[in-house]
Amino acid sequence: MLAEFQPNLRGIYSNAGETVLNLGGESFIRYQQLYTLFQVGQISYENFASQYHEFYMDRGMRDWYEVSKDWRRGMIGDERVILGLRERAHAEEGLLGQSLQAKYLNLIRDRLLQPESGFFYNERFVQEPVPPDMVGPYEYTERARENILRRAAEKLAAETAASMQPAEDDATP
Repeated sequence: MLAEFQPNLRGIYSNAGETVLNLGGESFIRYQQLYTLFQVGQISYENFASQYHEFYMDRGMRDWYEVSKDWRRGMIGDERVILGLRERAHAEEGLLGQSLQAKYLNLIRDRLLQPESGFFYNERFVQEPVPPDMVGPYEYTERARENILRRAAEKLAAETAASMQPAEDDATP
């Protein structure tokens, strides 16, 4: 019965829930459907990629722009909350006033500025081709890989040398 649950290198979750881009509506659902078929071996990776590419090229940008409209609609409520917090922060004195001012500034950053700048970053990422020399957040540059190998070799050499030294209590007087 458990034969179907053998370990695999792809894991049990798709990466769609954790992607940088929220693809939105139908694009997200279609990705999940196809990825599930790929996970259980009903379609090959090539088939999965081909089908999703075709779907995304037809529908993806419309879905993505609809997502951007949704979070912009939500910003109106955020602005109201932030405005009320600003008024309260100006009315309070001492530590409470400072605390409310810090909260106000954090909310401006987190709820108004970062989503907007993130949208423009993602929009550029979606519309422009990725430069061939761009390194992803999970990749190392060649120089970094060389540095890692050099440091690992140095550490191994030091550990080997230390293990070959006689222990102090082994020394005879």
